[in-house]
Amino acid sequence: MSRCELIEHIVRNDRPFTEIVTADYIMVSPYTGAVTASLMRCGTSSRTRTTRLSTSRSHSKPLVGRNKSENQESSTGRYPHAGLLSTFQYLSRYPTTETNRNRLRARMFYQHFLGVDVSSWRRVSDAAEVTARFEIPHDAGVRVRVCHTTVDPVAGLFQDYWRFDPNFAIYGQRKEGWFTDMFTAGFEGEELPADEPRRALQWLGERTAKDPRFAVAMTEHAYYLLTGRRPLLPPKDLDDPLYDARRRAYQEQRREVKP
Repeated sequence: MSRCELIEHIVRNDRPFTEIVTADYIMVSPYTGAVTASLMRCGTSSRTRTTRLSTSRSHSKPLVGRNKSENQESSTGRYPHAGLLSTFQYLSRYPTTETNRNRLRARMFYQHFLGVDVSSWRRVSDAAEVTARFEIPHDAGVRVRVCHTTVDPVAGLFQDYWRFDPNFAIYGQRKEGWFTDMFTAGFEGEELPADEPRRALQWLGERTAKDPRFAVAMTEHAYYLLTGRRPLLPPKDLDDPLYDARRRAYQEQRREVKP
């Protein structure tokens, strides 16, 4: 499924735009549906008739691993679709590593869906010093903690998609279990309920859709697509002779963008 096909379906059918993070379906053509079923080893059941070039809404069955123990758990009998968040195209575009631990995915989640660039937050000037002083640096170092308390919980929500296979076989949990030296999986101070581990991304999508930053971020994406210009950032240089003008321009744009 192309990510654009889901967005096109939502727009053309006047669906709530929040479905880009909450849709419990994927969009497939007869060809991509067959490929998905064979390569991902998950069946699809189409809701509408399709032609050669058309797409339709479909549901996937839980994924099947090489071993029975790797089969995806599901209380509904379906793959836990969560809009773009659960698509293999999106997950493979932002892969993980043993050291990154899904933090790239968490960073891009914040940037794409909430308009927050966590990479611009204050960074530690001497990482070696923090490592030497604290047994678990990113848990004890105050300056590092600010970032990790936000990023790590979201990273933990992606823990079912751990494999590093370039052929889209990225579903699978870490053999050693999820890292114990990271903050508990959750979002913005709320922990993922213990009875919902297999629908973690759906849980994240539901909260994202209700976050006021989501609407602002989507408006900014639309602004960029229509104008080719990035939204203004607040000016920082007080000595800039145009500081007052830049500040007024930024504030005015904020008033237009915010719901």
